[in-house]
Amino acid sequence: MKDKQGDLVQAGVPMLLHLIYSKGDECAILDVVREPVRKRFFFRNGIPVAASSNILNEVLGRLLMQEGIITQKQYESSLEIVLRDKKRHGEVLIGMGLLTPGQLEDFLRLQLKRRLFKLFDWPEGSYRYIKADSIPQNLSNQPLHPASLILEGISLGFYPVSRIKSDLKDWLDKNVKASGSARYKPDDFHLNLQEKRFLENLDGSKTLKEALESS
Repeated sequence: MKDKQGDLVQAGVPMLLHLIYSKGDECAILDVVREPVRKRFFFRNGIPVAASSNILNEVLGRLLMQEGIITQKQYESSLEIVLRDKKRHGEVLIGMGLLTPGQLEDFLRLQLKRRLFKLFDWPEGSYRYIKADSIPQNLSNQPLHPASLILEGISLGFYPVSRIKSDLKDWLDKNVKASGSARYKPDDFHLNLQEKRFLENLDGSKTLKEALESS
């Protein structure tokens, strides 16, 4: 996938995540826009590691309030320090004793995941993929693997059933067999027991439709 722009009607976010991971560029940026919403995702070796958004409710402090980690007053106090000292919010929260470095890492991953999941059901919008010379260095050391990210988002219902049916329609009458690839390994998906059994049944003897109906 080279530098490219397009419409989410043709390629939804799960497909974009797959294509970006398959390409595996060392550094890349994906801008996704549906006015007035604008989001930017940073990738390292095809894996999402961070994101920015112009949605106020998606900022770190709001997420921590939603999760009951900090209060409104603590949020406002920390913002004052951020603006005064020009520091990153996570750094300030750690300095105030409201978060540990490990907790910050966990919540940044949750923030990234939620920002992506909220795009799964966008019926329209535009994207622009850019192969970059570099991306910010102080990004997550625990990136979200696209395999488990895509599967989790679909399993939780963020991707519309109508789009799933549309994506699979050309494959339903074909015999399918699960196999590894150079980029994807079974462990990348973090499958539960039921999902592992379904994968084992894809042995090439059934069409995808038959496999789905018998699962």
